[in-house]
Amino acid sequence: MTRRWSIRSAAAAWLIAGTWAMWPRETLSHNPITTTVHFNREIVALFQRKCLQCHREGGMAMSLATYAEARPWAVAIKEEVLARQMPPWPAEAGYGQFANDAGLTTREMDFLLSWVEGGAPEGDETPPPFVDHSGHWMLGQPQTVVTARQGVTVEANSGARLTRIVLDPGLARETWVRAIDFHPGDRRVVRAAFFTVVETGEYLGGWTPWQSSTELPTGMAFRLPPRARIAADVLYRGAEETVVDTPSLALYTTGEPPMRRASTEVLKTNPDSSNPLRLRGRLTLPRATTLFALRAEMQPGGAAYEVTARRPDGSREVLLRVKRFRFEWQTPFVLREPVSLPAGSELDATAEYTAGTAGAPSFALTITRYDEIPATVPLMTAHDHDHGAAAAPSASAAAAPDAAEGETAWFCPMHPDVTAAEAGQCRKCGMTLVAGRPFDTRDYPLGLTVEPRAARAGIPVRMRFDVRHPSTGMPVRDFQVVHDRRYHLFVVSHDMQQFQHVHPDQQADGSWALDVTFPKPGVYRVMSDFLPTGGAPQLLARTLVTADAPTDLRAQDARLEVDTSWKKTVGPLSVELTFDPPRLVAGQYGHLAFKLSAAADGAPVTDLRPYLGAFGHAFILSEDLRDSVHSHPPEWRDGREISSGFGGPEVLFEGYMPRPGRYRVWAQFLRRDELYTIPFTFEVFTLDEVFGRR
Repeated sequence: MTRRWSIRSAAAAWLIAGTWAMWPRETLSHNPITTTVHFNREIVALFQRKCLQCHREGGMAMSLATYAEARPWAVAIKEEVLARQMPPWPAEAGYGQFANDAGLTTREMDFLLSWVEGGAPEGDETPPPFVDHSGHWMLGQPQTVVTARQGVTVEANSGARLTRIVLDPGLARETWVRAIDFHPGDRRVVRAAFFTVVETGEYLGGWTPWQSSTELPTGMAFRLPPRARIAADVLYRGAEETVVDTPSLALYTTGEPPMRRASTEVLKTNPDSSNPLRLRGRLTLPRATTLFALRAEMQPGGAAYEVTARRPDGSREVLLRVKRFRFEWQTPFVLREPVSLPAGSELDATAEYTAGTAGAPSFALTITRYDEIPATVPLMTAHDHDHGAAAAPSASAAAAPDAAEGETAWFCPMHPDVTAAEAGQCRKCGMTLVAGRPFDTRDYPLGLTVEPRAARAGIPVRMRFDVRHPSTGMPVRDFQVVHDRRYHLFVVSHDMQQFQHVHPDQQADGSWALDVTFPKPGVYRVMSDFLPTGGAPQLLARTLVTADAPTDLRAQDARLEVDTSWKKTVGPLSVELTFDPPRLVAGQYGHLAFKLSAAADGAPVTDLRPYLGAFGHAFILSEDLRDSVHSHPPEWRDGREISSGFGGPEVLFEGYMPRPGRYRVWAQFLRRDELYTIPFTFEVFTLDEVFGRR
């Protein structure tokens, strides 16, 4: 079974909210150790990359720097992560790709949960030292540093608020700015900052604890007129005591005009005539443009928003989707790869507010853009260090050594906590262990192209996937065989009514391609499952919108109804589903057992043939498309292989659904050369719901 969640890569992030939002639930002092994941090896490296920018002495929240400090919070960490409270990265995975993505990767989630559930062991290893980069400018010595003339008083325990500070860098002449960096005066109270030129209204970039600097691609710069001032909109939230914050802004300038001038445009929205809590807006681009970054402005009470690009040929691309906006956690969005749009393209934005919102709802999207540039100019950003582009390392990237440089070991692709010093079988599922670097937690950059680009329902399109190494950016050509294939692809419509499990073919250049026909107009989730040789398992989601899809993406989201019967018949095959425990609990292991019989006479089916190396496949997906599980029955039991010959009548799958809610499972079985796919929708409960507690 694979516990894989669709959570994308990050440059740096938070795991836990401030101490006011959490309290240790349990110390794990008497729990047996059942995992090989150690704090001093995997977990401390994860915390150094993702947490210690804030979770350390003098930071915004309790320290997780040492085992003694982190261990009491282990269960609370698990709860906050599974509830999607932390990290506070708002963008939904699979809709656009961002260089400053602050989410946990699939592998990081696997290791973290394995450590907590396995007793949170410390390990005998010597933990790597944490290198704090917050005290110096990440892009080297800047040409200009301006400090606020007067500090901002932040009252103890005060709520989140945006405060504008006007900074005067004293620039007597026209100046071209290629990058900025920011230092809060007191990191305990600053959650974000956004910078705008007062005289021109152009947005220069933003700061968060996990992204200190903003650097434009090579050859790009913003123009500052003589004596320009910069407005810093700083998001404050009070600490345990009243403090005065005096921040500083660094400007990196170039002495000559750049090859291309960066600029910003604002997409504004208006209330929908049918719903005053919904806002819509459209911006038409009169000339060819390259998008570099996005910044959404939304007031308290905001619920969700999405941004879609439509090209003149009808093709559509979801650039950004946020389903749960939180005013107290805001961030800029820096595109991992700039998005080029031809003249006449349109940007559509839709935003929603909750009922009872005080004041008039508003939403605006600021777009950092520049005109198309010659192909000889490389598109490099300072945020892409962990994703293959040449760039200066961020504070989080430099905090720990490259995970890919670790020692090779044997590990189970399905269970991240099972590692060994030599070849063998997984003690949990019996799967053959593979050689690689099991402690590498990064996602591999995955490019998806479609030909024709304006995909339409009922017409075959060719999908091509390009996998690159997260350190070098070079194409990856070698992949491990996992369940008889090197690449598994799942295509699911947003309403979860359409499902395909297919397998692309590798091309001469190392990419993967296949022809797919989308059965109806709409939005499709495309999930790639593969294991790069020497790397770690990947389950990466992308989103594809057909050209003939309705414009409202939210209206196409799934609204599942739990099945009223756990027995279904598909052709000559009847399948009955049972659960163990009878009511599955979020955050705990459970089992789904499928009992197969002949539809004609009810006789047990015992002639299943292995499908892709197992007697069945099960793909489980949450209603909101966030959590996915690719599960297989055990391959070995009591030293005997059980995935060859004939199987049935019962096939058992292991499931770990991280959050309560509704899920759909597609179970697949091969009988007499015919593949049968049987879907079921079921509910996952909290412990309080199971035991009738409030």
